[in-house]
Amino acid sequence: MRFWEKRRWWFNAFLVPPTILGYVPGEIISAGVGDRPNFGLFGVLVAIGMACVAANACYSVVYIPEFALMGRRTYHYFARNRDLLFVVGVSFGVVLAYQIAREIYWLQYDPNLFDFT
Repeated sequence: MRFWEKRRWWFNAFLVPPTILGYVPGEIISAGVGDRPNFGLFGVLVAIGMACVAANACYSVVYIPEFALMGRRTYHYFARNRDLLFVVGVSFGVVLAYQIAREIYWLQYDPNLFDFT
């Protein structure tokens, strides 16, 4: 368990740049051309905060195979490949962070979000 908790901060640090790259360029363009946002900075921060909580919940899923394989012969192979599993998980998380940030941007500037007619 100590192995994964030491790397949780690295995991979160790796998710910051794709989140910024996914949200900021589109937001700057939309604000520059005069699009009206559906919600303000507080709404964006709440959405990004919820995404952070979800990312850390997904990170905690790694404990399932860790505990399931403890004490078995195959645990040795799992323990040797933890770094590879971490890299694969971070790569997947980076892609998801970028996509979620893009979705937050689209929700903020979608002109039909609250059009119920």
